[in-house]
Amino acid sequence: MNKKDIETKHREFKDLIKRDSLYATRVGCAKCWGKTTYEHWRTLSDIVWWLVNNGYEVFSEVEFKSGGRADLVCWQNGQGFIIEVLHSETEKRYEAKFSTYPEELTMVRIDTKGFNIDEFCL
Repeated sequence: MNKKDIETKHREFKDLIKRDSLYATRVGCAKCWGKTTYEHWRTLSDIVWWLVNNGYEVFSEVEFKSGGRADLVCWQNGQGFIIEVLHSETEKRYEAKFSTYPEELTMVRIDTKGFNIDEFCL
């Protein structure tokens, strides 16, 4: 993929996100809510650290135009990902979230139980 194709893909990814959601989120930062469990927050922040240090542009708690809100959205070199960190969510709730996400982005599921940042990669 050449530079122009990558820039086009990057714009397409940004166009999937609600404008106010994208601009309310700082690049490379992870939002934390009061009801977030420590395990969820720790895993999420480890992943953000890895993504930023590996050259990804990353946003947290991103709302999509199609509906739904993802824990993390990141992209690099024309590839886009949605990362969902699961700790206490049921399989049914996860599947319901998945159905609202844009198909253009690759879905990555991370379970907090047994997560090891040293083994993580995209």
